[in-house]
Amino acid sequence: MVTPSHITSSSPFAGPCSCIGQLDLRTNRFGDEGARAIANVLPQNRTLRELYIHGNAISDDGALAFAAALPRNETLQVVSCLSTQHAPSSFLLPDLDDGDMQLSIGMNLIGDKGACALAHVLNMNGTLSELHLEENQIGDEGARAFASALRENRTLCHVWLGSSA
Repeated sequence: MVTPSHITSSSPFAGPCSCIGQLDLRTNRFGDEGARAIANVLPQNRTLRELYIHGNAISDDGALAFAAALPRNETLQVVSCLSTQHAPSSFLLPDLDDGDMQLSIGMNLIGDKGACALAHVLNMNGTLSELHLEENQIGDEGARAFASALRENRTLCHVWLGSSA
């Protein structure tokens, strides 16, 4: 089991010299502390393109950390928190050559506060094409924030908010 103490600036995927392109940390239940640790090292990483972190009890605080880190990371294209019951073929992976990005952080504990922070990031992002937030705790406020952000964002084609709050 990976714990937040394993995720530091000296982790194998943290530095600019890392050669790791995909990191699978599913179902470690490291929570917001682990999410913050990952978010803290994302800006330095130059090779990680796919990050799988579902089943980790990430809430608003973890979502806020990712929202702050994503604009500073230039390589991450897939962030997945989907359950293992969702086969990889159940969602579209990006065409990595086109730079399209899919952010999939469903099945966690993200509420309106985290949703609002992520919605704000959409206005700074020109590559995100899919956003999966299903099975979280997002209510009306979070949904309104995404609706507002979508008025400005011209790259996002698919948003999933089903089975939330």
